[in-house]
Formats: sequence, structure tokens, C-alpha cells
Amino acid sequence: MTDEEKALAVINTFLDGGWLQHALKQHGLTSTRFHKIKLQHGSVAKAYAQAREIKADLVADEVVAIADEEGDPQRNRLRVDTRKWVASVFNRPVYGDKLDMSVAGQVDLRAALAAHQAERLRLPSDMDTVADAEVIESQPVRLPQPTDRQSGAPTARRPPVNPLDD
Repeated sequence: MTDEEKALAVINTFLDGGWLQHALKQHGLTSTRFHKIKLQHGSVAKAYAQAREIKADLVADEVVAIADEEGDPQRNRLRVDTRKWVASVFNRPVYGDKLDMSVAGQVDLRAALAAHQAERLRLPSDMDTVADAEVIESQPVRLPQPTDRQSGAPTARRPPVNPLDD
């Protein structure tokens, strides 16, 4: 059996309800070898991409069945969330999070740039005045004096010693 045939067998097992790692073990391929075969053979890469899309649909269908099951609701929620995540990874355009970046309306870039430039060039005296301000008198801060560690009494300040003076 060629590497390409082994890889296609892995993909069929993957689609039959298994996961990729189980299918690789079953057919005696490592993950690294499988992905190298994918790179070497375009047909394997295409088949695997299609298999992931199909698998996403199958996993998404399981979500409804699990949600309808009786039993531990926390465990069922975990199973549902896991399958939703797997479906979103396997087929992002269909099951992934959608980010809408559409813009409605028009923006006049020249006017926006001119307004920004005018704002940058305004003098501080042109800025809006503060309506409610209160002046607070500041008081000097007294730093603690160094103390003798044993008695806690303040130590006398000594002038710094210059090592060059003898």
C-alpha cells in the first residue's frame, strides 16, 4: 500500500466517525508523516480539506442530538460546546465566528484629515475652559528621618566621606 493510499484510508476512517489521531494509529501513520504526504500529494490535501468540511457538518448534527439527551446537563453542555468548537475549526466559513466589517455610508477623508490637522494646530489658549475647578493648597511633605535601628532614635547626619581625602 502506497503512502497516498494509506493517507486516503486515514481520511475515510476519519469520516466514518473516528478522529484523526485514532485513524492514524489504526493505519500505522504518524501525524507528521500524514501531513508530509498531504504536502506531496495534492489529491490527499484536497480530500482531507473536503473531509474536514464534511466532518464539521457531522459534528454539528451531533450537537442537536446531544442537546436533546437526558442526563447530566453540565456534561452535555461540555460535549455540545466541544463539538461547536470543532465544527468552527474544521469549517470556519460556515461554523466559525462571523466578524462583520461592512461600512454603511461614506466618509470624506479630506474633511476628516483637515479637521484632525486643525485640532492638532489649535493653541492651548483656544482649548475649552474648565467649568468647575477647585484650587487645593498643597503642603510640603516631610520625609521620615533615618533612625538608629536598635533604639529608634534619630541618627546624626554625617557629611559624606570622600575616599580621596586623607
